[in-house]
Amino acid sequence: MAAVLHEGVTVAEIVEFAHLRLRVVAGAGGLDARVTWAHVADIDNPWDWLEPGVMVMMTGRAVPADEAEQLEIVERMAEAGLAGLVVSEGRAGRPATPGLSPAMIAAADRLDIPVILAHYQTSWIEISQLVARMNQPGEARTLSNILRVHDKLRGWLAEPQTSDQLLESLGRVVGGNLYLVDARSWEPLLPDTAMPDERWREALEVRTESSSLIARLAFEGEVDGRSVLAVPLPTDHRDSFLLVDVPRTSRPRLAVIQHVAAACALEVARVESLWRADWWSGAAILTEALEGRASSRSVEASLSERRIGPPYVCIAVDGAFDLVDRLHRYWLVRSVPHLFARASTALFLHTASEERIAEAARFCEREGIRAGASEAFLSLSALSDANQQARWARQAIRPDSSGLARYGANGQTFLPRTLLESQHVIERILGPLLAYDEKHHVGLVSTLQAYLECDRSPRQAAARLHVHHQTIHYRVSRIEELTGRSLRSTADVTELWFALQVLAVSGDAAAGSR
Repeated sequence: MAAVLHEGVTVAEIVEFAHLRLRVVAGAGGLDARVTWAHVADIDNPWDWLEPGVMVMMTGRAVPADEAEQLEIVERMAEAGLAGLVVSEGRAGRPATPGLSPAMIAAADRLDIPVILAHYQTSWIEISQLVARMNQPGEARTLSNILRVHDKLRGWLAEPQTSDQLLESLGRVVGGNLYLVDARSWEPLLPDTAMPDERWREALEVRTESSSLIARLAFEGEVDGRSVLAVPLPTDHRDSFLLVDVPRTSRPRLAVIQHVAAACALEVARVESLWRADWWSGAAILTEALEGRASSRSVEASLSERRIGPPYVCIAVDGAFDLVDRLHRYWLVRSVPHLFARASTALFLHTASEERIAEAARFCEREGIRAGASEAFLSLSALSDANQQARWARQAIRPDSSGLARYGANGQTFLPRTLLESQHVIERILGPLLAYDEKHHVGLVSTLQAYLECDRSPRQAAARLHVHHQTIHYRVSRIEELTGRSLRSTADVTELWFALQVLAVSGDAAAGSR
């Protein structure tokens, strides 16, 4: 077989144009062959007349019925270095070819000569013009590649692919690998898609933090003989980028990359809309379960449909919405089934998994999020208590720290296990103060909270509450009198402090379930 040419469009690139309706039936190993021209050859022995690199197009009538003659076509084309054979199919019930023999198919596979069937409505002129345009240097080639991008997008709209399939398909247009990344968290933007070399992260972070960020091209660099170009995606997320990883010698035109970025942004928007719809329906399920407006059986059936099954675990997350959203997306891009609802505190419901909880702990610590995980539970009838446990566990993380604490660990075994138990604790320790505040509107509970948070300093507590420090002294005396506990006793202070924590998370849980 003649040497493969190194200039021109490939057979694979031609076949990828969906509107041409071409179908490879043999010789897939030769799809990388370069095509210099596409020529209609309804004559005998076209290999005697054509130069290497030409793709031969035949109507079905030109294909001989004899198996030996079909075999000769493939063998002689291989000897002449021709790029492939396109044969027109007939209409349904009216075949235009005598049928391609097994011997011909086997020879094409062995010799890497692509044999392609074309729809009967496919125009030979359209194929020839396409090859001519794509083999032109400069703007003509750029225009052809832009047309390829739009052709991919049109095919994707007609028959949606998975995100990774779309990126792979568009990557073939630019001759490299495509990645969609969140530059801040260095996470993929789409589920089950690959991430680029870690070495590009620092360069991208530096450019995204710079006020001189270029709208069309963030940066271009080289590693190990390959070029990487970063293009901001036209989305609502400032940190969303398309990374194009290509051989250094075949950098695509920026105009083509911009069209690829627009197509990728459409896919991001499509997935985002699916996520939003799923979040709303999932939040409704979780909220109804927390409020007792749906039976455990019906909720468990809904969870099963979402691939969430017992044992369950609740994870309560405290933090700014964008941080909670990052944790939500962390699981979404990994296709981890979960429900997410947010009121005063975000609540996630998962199938209990040590691996997932450990992942969440690392993520929370890295992103500055405070979170708590409940014990595993088998029935959704225990959901309210698990919700409470997760919020109690979260209290083990200091306000100025981050991470994920698990209920029953981190010294939390003294906390109540159910809502009913928490009510008993509050009533027994803080009940007199709550009753006094309700009657006199003094604020003894808030005073106690500020006094203990200020390490029992009257002046600091007074400054926080905007009162005179003598007022703090008076209120402390009333607190000791009403509770029967001394704020000079470590044991009494400990009991009062954790009663305040139970009160806080109990109120938080009640708000979170509304």
